[in-house]
Amino acid sequence: MRNKAKRFNYDSKLLGERVAKYRTEASLTQEQLAEKLDMSVASVSHIENGKVVCDLNVLIGLANAFNTDLSVLLYGIALNGISAESYLTQEIAADFACLTVSEKRLVQGFIKLLLQEHQRGFSDDDI
Repeated sequence: MRNKAKRFNYDSKLLGERVAKYRTEASLTQEQLAEKLDMSVASVSHIENGKVVCDLNVLIGLANAFNTDLSVLLYGIALNGISAESYLTQEIAADFACLTVSEKRLVQGFIKLLLQEHQRGFSDDDI
């Protein structure tokens, strides 16, 4: 039986933007970052352009290189020990609480439509 690498649900494009931002803020060239991470310059370029899904070792290396938390690098937020899904649920609940009753009904209708599409096999890849 083959070991499957743990996959994280994150946006490769946003990760790439964050990596480029942190690299620039650290006054590092792609070459210097590649050397720190023991990878090719092309690999760093692919990461920054959102063309690859990084494995856990690369993600940890990036977070360490920029002296930041992995959740900040992946999601742009400090999760402080809670899962990204729990954090998102809390954020949605807080935003929802601020809506009027009619706005809540509109959101509820949208969620029902989204769930119907999901049941028909709709996925993020279809967007």
